[in-house]
Amino acid sequence: MTSRLAIVEDHGLIAHTVASAFRSRDVEVTVVPPASADALVTTVVGLAPDLALVDLDLGDDVSALDLLPALAEHEVPAVVLTGVRDRVRHAQCVAAGARAVLTKDGSFDELAATVDRALAGEPLLSRHEREEHLALLRQHQRAEEARLAPFRELTPREAEVLAGLIRGRSVEQIATECVVAVSTVRSQVRAILRKLGVSSQLAAIARAKEAEWQPPSGS
Repeated sequence: MTSRLAIVEDHGLIAHTVASAFRSRDVEVTVVPPASADALVTTVVGLAPDLALVDLDLGDDVSALDLLPALAEHEVPAVVLTGVRDRVRHAQCVAAGARAVLTKDGSFDELAATVDRALAGEPLLSRHEREEHLALLRQHQRAEEARLAPFRELTPREAEVLAGLIRGRSVEQIATECVVAVSTVRSQVRAILRKLGVSSQLAAIARAKEAEWQPPSGS
């Protein structure tokens, strides 16, 4: 019985090169073009492949992480093939349901061997390897929580003021935009400095950028 492989990849040259290589091994291959996450899930599930080979970053802010949980829910096994070498992102893929994560700088023989094992129903990660991925992810999540904790202490208005400072607005400009008194904004700035543990507006901006803090939507 011919095995069915779906390739979800936004780089056409890579997708069709890999597809051609697997077709030469008598695998039935469908290349799924870029689309929204929901559309990709619908297409792949409809194909009912024995395995989905999914790129991590699929363009237009679509990621394999948007697809993997739904594919797992529909019992479509997936392997992530990516040029990204970030171990945390690999761990995120495993946690989201990927059977394995391979990098594009590996050999085709390595990819083919992994696909063959997946198609045969063999586990691709040992229990120890999976636990290592999940432990790394938990460690990363704790670090993220600590990094952003001071910013979660900000009130919505303080977050809005900090966002204004980051955009280069003065206290007076922020007061005008928010239709409040300058003294009110200055009070909010003092609260921001205290909560972030810094002594100046420039230091608050620097800390926000260093922490990669994102203002709430609409700020």
